[in-house]
Amino acid sequence: VTMDVTGLYTNIPNDDALESVAIALRRERAGNIHPRNSSIVELLSMVLKMNNFECAGRHYIQKGGTAMGTKAAPSTANTYMGWFEEKYAYKYPKQPLCWGRYIDNIFQIWPFGLEELEMFIKFLNNSVPTIKFEVEISETSVHFLDVTVNLSEDGTLSTPVYMKPT
Repeated sequence: VTMDVTGLYTNIPNDDALESVAIALRRERAGNIHPRNSSIVELLSMVLKMNNFECAGRHYIQKGGTAMGTKAAPSTANTYMGWFEEKYAYKYPKQPLCWGRYIDNIFQIWPFGLEELEMFIKFLNNSVPTIKFEVEISETSVHFLDVTVNLSEDGTLSTPVYMKPT
């Protein structure tokens, strides 16, 4: 199974992003060094909540998500997805045999059948209103990032290079 969040950067709820970064900073960084963790979260709040952009001669403030192209966007998105996994995916009663993620691209091996998989995906898609997953399911082969993951009849995996059609 592969999963990809539809439009992750622009769909991350700002308050959840700030919470995820605050949690990660508390976990990974001493709070008594400068800049303080609370200052980093406050600055990120300004980046997320005060992004001004112009379209057709009019100015707008982006109300949610991270602005594409800001230096904080990839780190914020990655931190948010780790928070999302911990809060929702890892709390589901049945867990994949394998779960790997690169930002918002997820590869998993699901051993509980299609019906339970569909319930898991529905659970994830209903966890946060703006976060929705596009899913590819196959019993033999899926594309993940730049590889195709193939499952042979003897249970071994192979990963030839995959190039998206252009």
